[in-house]
Amino acid sequence: MFRTGASSLRIAGRFTRSLATHTNTSTTGVTSATTRHDWTKKEIRAIYDAPLLDLVFRSAAVHRQHHDPTKIQLCTLMNIKTGGCSEDCSYCSQSSRYSTPTKASKLVDIEPVLQAARKAKENGSTRFCMGAAWRDLAGRKRGFEKILTMVREVITTRSYDERLDTISAVRDAGISVCSGGILGLGESDEDRVSLIWEVSSMPEHPESFPVNALVPIEGTPLAGNEPVQYHTLLRTIATARIVLPTSIIRLAAGRQELDEAKQAMCFMAGANAVFTGDAMLTTPCMTLSFFLDC
Repeated sequence: MFRTGASSLRIAGRFTRSLATHTNTSTTGVTSATTRHDWTKKEIRAIYDAPLLDLVFRSAAVHRQHHDPTKIQLCTLMNIKTGGCSEDCSYCSQSSRYSTPTKASKLVDIEPVLQAARKAKENGSTRFCMGAAWRDLAGRKRGFEKILTMVREVITTRSYDERLDTISAVRDAGISVCSGGILGLGESDEDRVSLIWEVSSMPEHPESFPVNALVPIEGTPLAGNEPVQYHTLLRTIATARIVLPTSIIRLAAGRQELDEAKQAMCFMAGANAVFTGDAMLTTPCMTLSFFLDC
């Protein structure tokens, strides 16, 4: 993964106008808050359960205190080793345990990866992520993402504690942490609150918090899951913005299912990063032209 100092995409056209409303602390009741690590689940649940428009209004005010609301970080994701994974993640088309359209491939050579990274940078991406479908890194049993408490039912080949160990190892190595979750696995509101609480309790809040909506893949155990409801996605983003005020919140998998108005609302609520490019691992990804055409 690399990061550069290039500026993020400035939202143009209708997105800019939709995000340009003014707020201040006297009208919103939101003060210039410092980052907290002592949130309780009860506090976060109260935020999550607030009337939706009130919740979004509050999260938008917090967002403006810590971020430029007219800018979005562009990220590019490349699969450098597809399929054949020994894990049994119930949502993933790359698991070798399921019969899916995804075909296994070898690790991509370095030069094509460098070419893709250069192209991503030229297109405005300031983050280049590489995904590899395998369990270990140099023989160490470390994961790449942290999901919800109910992940034990979705992934049985790796423990929850191993995922926490991964985050600690990444932070100890001086690498910025990206830790979020997938919505639509069958979790409850309490699970989503617990995810945000767990992340907020870390010694340092993650640099980025990706919010993914499950993209059901034929052949996986979760292929028949109903799509996560939009208001649930929006509540999760808004709550995360309030609790994790300085983290980048990435609207990740499933974004292609949202129309312009729904995405604009997510950005107003606090999302400020997206993936662009040809694909998100094995699912479609929206191109940069989506923003340029708005």
